[in-house]
Amino acid sequence: MPQSMETDFVGWNKAAESQMKQLFDPTKPTPDIFDNTLPQALELAMLKSLDAMRKSSAAVKRDCFLLQNDITRWVVSHVAEDPVEAKWAGLSEGMRRTMILKGLKDVCTATTDMPPQRSFVPEIMLNDLIKGRAFLDLLDRVCFDEVLPKDQEGGQYIPVPNVLFSKMVEKTTANSRDLRANLIDDSIDSRNRFIFLFVWSVLCALYGRNEVLVPSATTDSTKTPEEMEQMRQLLTEHSDMDGKQADKTLKTWADESAGAMRQCAKCNKLGKNLQKCSRCLSAIAVYYCDRACQVGDWKSHKKACGQPVPSNTPRTFTDSTPVPKISFKSGDEVGFPAPAPGFRRSPALLAQIEALKETPDLDYVLFLPNPAPANAGCKIQHPLGSVYFNVNRNRAMTNGDPQAVAMMYTQLEASAMQDAQGFVLGKAGLKKQLLKEYGVDVDKVPKPTAS
Repeated sequence: MPQSMETDFVGWNKAAESQMKQLFDPTKPTPDIFDNTLPQALELAMLKSLDAMRKSSAAVKRDCFLLQNDITRWVVSHVAEDPVEAKWAGLSEGMRRTMILKGLKDVCTATTDMPPQRSFVPEIMLNDLIKGRAFLDLLDRVCFDEVLPKDQEGGQYIPVPNVLFSKMVEKTTANSRDLRANLIDDSIDSRNRFIFLFVWSVLCALYGRNEVLVPSATTDSTKTPEEMEQMRQLLTEHSDMDGKQADKTLKTWADESAGAMRQCAKCNKLGKNLQKCSRCLSAIAVYYCDRACQVGDWKSHKKACGQPVPSNTPRTFTDSTPVPKISFKSGDEVGFPAPAPGFRRSPALLAQIEALKETPDLDYVLFLPNPAPANAGCKIQHPLGSVYFNVNRNRAMTNGDPQAVAMMYTQLEASAMQDAQGFVLGKAGLKKQLLKEYGVDVDKVPKPTAS
């Protein structure tokens, strides 16, 4: 029997994933994200209220940037000590399952518009993410290529791509006018915000931080009576509709224009024509297939039915506990090149760059294993040797050039064998560090041949 999110989140998520597999089935025709039957006159009327929609969209985009940057800062700041990769690798599948379910529940219960967004994130499948490096791979896709200042204005987030979702967007966009184009853009932002919130919540669970994150407020598709009357007047003025036709059109829009597919609170069925609980306020947004589903869900829903949204909601991520401090100097100050198109810098490499920004007199930083009290700085003594090393370092940081990484290893090898505060990184440790930073196994790099 389908479960309610409140009474059995595990069962609810299982049903939601089953629905998602059907929606993203590559063997079936690609569905439209939105219904394409809204009359053009209604779209013209709705365009009059696009300012509110754009303000909401800007808030979601800002959420995405802040979250993505905070996640990147978190991962980078823990590379040298207590890294995410090591902590995740040390967990059993049972513990991973618990943390992933907690992350999903935190996001789905953060605001009432989050559960329907669960249907558009096929990257987050419970049984897939608990295996191997699946969650770490998702984390790599979420992180920026560089660490940006936390208070940077106008920062843009990088969406997590998904082939099937992109096909849905392309199909819907082909039949879209101005209004629907804005709704499609909102669906992309909301999908990515869900992913970023989920990853952040799992990181909190992994590091034992008890923190609930709530996204910025967004506008609800439900209009006030005054707004509906204004739109009614616009319809009658800008089309051939009379008052009754305008009322009928507005009722159709109110039932079908919430944007993405809705989800029944009882059986988890996805659809565009679900009916809203008439007693609930607009921000609650609880939907059902029919009266049978509504009656079946009454036991779990009755406490919240008709209640206003609490004003004492948990704090948002914009004022959350800060990640460990990272200072910021521009790349030009310390001479770091931008990554080449297609080359994605790893969190370990970002940590190396940040460490070098802190100590620009060094050529490289060797990350010593715990419980070493500090890392070891490396300075190539010979002036020409230092120039040669930095040429290779810049090549490696630009595009991950294996030959450049191998040359760096040759010059760093002696430093790795030196005692630093009672600790020695060693050749194996240096190879492991370069593998994490650049994805290059120096033992497998072919030796350059003499010409």
